[in-house]
Amino acid sequence: MRRPFLAHVLVTASGDAGFGLCVCTTGALGTIQINRISTSGKVQSMASPVTHHSIPLETRQLVAQRYRVVTWAVNRSLWDVVSDTAHSLYVGSYGRGTAVDTSDVDVLVEVPSRFYVRPDYYSTYNPQSRLLQVVKEAVLSSYPRSSVRADGQVVVVDFSDGMKFEVLPAIREQDGWGGTHYRYPDTHMGGNWMSTDPKSEQGALAERDRSSNGLLKDTCKLIGGAPAKLSGRAAPDA
Repeated sequence: MRRPFLAHVLVTASGDAGFGLCVCTTGALGTIQINRISTSGKVQSMASPVTHHSIPLETRQLVAQRYRVVTWAVNRSLWDVVSDTAHSLYVGSYGRGTAVDTSDVDVLVEVPSRFYVRPDYYSTYNPQSRLLQVVKEAVLSSYPRSSVRADGQVVVVDFSDGMKFEVLPAIREQDGWGGTHYRYPDTHMGGNWMSTDPKSEQGALAERDRSSNGLLKDTCKLIGGAPAKLSGRAAPDA
């Protein structure tokens, strides 16, 4: 039996913000429940429990289908290979297993190292912007009727059903200790390269989740969805 998990969180409901005590518990069939105790002592419960898989199965299947299409398009255009699984991974809340909706599905697509150009602060050429445009055109070839645009660090794909993908092109690199990280473009301020290590982040969260008997990811989902549940707004990225 799982023990209640206590967490101090900042909850915003109906425009009022304040620290409260959130008591998260698990029940039958993997359901979890949140009770928010405000600073005044008032107890407010979620209208309905949240399951481990907050996103319906058919929606997750649609995400997987579109993920494969995006991956295939990038592989065909940039790698000249036919694959809908290579050179890509889920990142962000969806990759961590803490997403509560599909308004922001983050996907990292690995691109060849030839796209990396060392920063030249005396040049007006923006290779980061160029990389986003290349990935944008690749995605458009498979989704010509969807809204596809480059936005800062990602290529945003807005689908007509409200689902949104944010595609992050990145170059995989090895560090001196045998680890792997990714270098990705930032088109702001003339262009720059930034670094991320999503696999290590996902691994660390998964380990902590196992040590908490699954309560960590459950609580992340609840915290991500609680403000929306309590106020009727769309849930943020958790």
